[in-house]
Parts: sequence; C-alpha cells; structure tokens
Amino acid sequence: MKTLKTLALATAVSAGLLGSGAIAAATPGVDGLLGATSEGSFDINLDIKGQIIIKGLESVDFSAPLGKGDLIGGTQHCVSTNSVGGKYAITASSDNADGNKFRLMSPDAADFVEYNVYYSVGKLATSTIPGSKATLKSGETNDNGAAGFVSNDSTLACNDDNATVFVEIPEANVKTATSQIGAWTDTLTLLVAPI
Repeated sequence: MKTLKTLALATAVSAGLLGSGAIAAATPGVDGLLGATSEGSFDINLDIKGQIIIKGLESVDFSAPLGKGDLIGGTQHCVSTNSVGGKYAITASSDNADGNKFRLMSPDAADFVEYNVYYSVGKLATSTIPGSKATLKSGETNDNGAAGFVSNDSTLACNDDNATVFVEIPEANVKTATSQIGAWTDTLTLLVAPI
C-alpha cells in the first residue's frame, strides 16, 4: 500500500513539474562510483521563451462628411515583449480583406471600400499620420525592414501605450461609401510576434 501511495505522489509531482514548464526531455546525469563517498552530478536548464502581449486597442469610429478630405483616425496601444532589444514583427489581417487590401463592408454586405493601415512606435496623436510609419498589408508580416519594431516595455505588464495604429479612408472611397447610409464595418486584427 505504501508503494502505491509513493508511486501516486511521484506521478503527481512529476505531472506538476511538467505542467509548470519543466523541460520534458531529460538528459542523464553523471553517476557516482562505489566507494567510501560517491559523487553524482546533473545539469539544470532554464529555457526562457519569447513572450509578447498587445493591449489597449480600441475601435476607430468615423462620421463621414463630404468634401472634407481623407478620414484619418487610429488607436494607441501597448506592446510589451521580452525579446532581445524589444523587437517584434506585426501581421495585420481583416475580415473583409481582398488579397492584401483592407476593406470596409457596406450595410447590405454587397459593396466594399478600401482603407489603408499604418503603424508607428510611440504614443502618437491619431489625427495625423506621421512621416515615420510602416504601411501594413492584410496577411503580410511587417518587420519594419528587418529592423523590427521596438517596444520600450519588457515587463510584459503593458501598463502604458507605446505604439499607434492608424486607419486612413481616402476621400474618394468615402464618397463611394455614401451610396449606402449606415455603418460600413470591418474588424482589423493585429498579430505581434517577438523577433
């Protein structure tokens, strides 16, 4: 009976270690030799995985007056990663994309108008698209010209905004959209990955 209890305890401890991030593939240690004393050794390995989090995105809402130029808006948010140098890449995707183009869908789901998406590091005003920006295309990973986007937050807590995504609807597309009154919509998803 004692053997069964010991086996059950050993199994539970082993399962707990594996569940808490222990490395499953064990490497044999060095056995000691028979003698007055004996010495054995084993390696201890800690494998830190790259982690990242994006928080704080909010909807971008436009009201479309005619003849007012391009519509520009955006949302500030936070990206935090433990990657070397805080570098990350971003992939944007859209529910209504056509190839790599982002599109808003009409209220009757029959028509679409294209919009542009830009990305910049820093908590920036969303009313103007900055000169220093990256253009995002639906389904395409952007690593900022292999340099990566750089987060200034390695805590993984992500308490302060440090990046901005911009949405631009060209005036010509806004005029097309006025063919149908109501909400033209899309859902934009940003996937960030440490590099």
